Amino acid sequence: MRTAEHLIPVLDAELSLRADTISSKSVGAHRLALPLSVNSAKALAGHYHVYAEVWGSSSSRGAVPVAWVGGMSDLVNGALDIGLDTRWIGKAGAVAPFELRNVRVEDADYFITLAKADRLALNTPSLPKSAARGFAIDNEMLIGPRPASQFASKGVGRKLL
Repeated sequence: MRTAEHLIPVLDAELSLRADTISSKSVGAHRLALPLSVNSAKALAGHYHVYAEVWGSSSSRGAVPVAWVGGMSDLVNGALDIGLDTRWIGKAGAVAPFELRNVRVEDADYFITLAKADRLALNTPSLPKSAARGFAIDNEMLIGPRPASQFASKGVGRKLL
């Protein structure tokens, strides 16, 4: 007979989503920031996994899936930011009103869901012209913009042996 030990982490319910509506802001030529306001039981810093589906509308098709957004996000000023490339909206042929569905905020170490919402309304500013159709999908659309500040500090020396 064998014995196995399984550690199961128990986490406090330390986060909850604060609002039913998210107001996005433009942060680039074709990039929106979606700040999820959260209440924190503790003054927490750190990072979390944040995932959501973006849905729009269409006069002929009803609700239209636009994109899946997510990744690691730092808790800054009571908000977790995720990004959306507006070209996905043009690719899907979607128009306002938009919403986030199946929103999850998870602990970064254990993937345990700390906060979730089935649907959150998404207010967007007027979309830039780059959200129009007629473009090729590129790496920035798929994985987001690369942080420019990391290139200079992460470089290697002159010779690599």
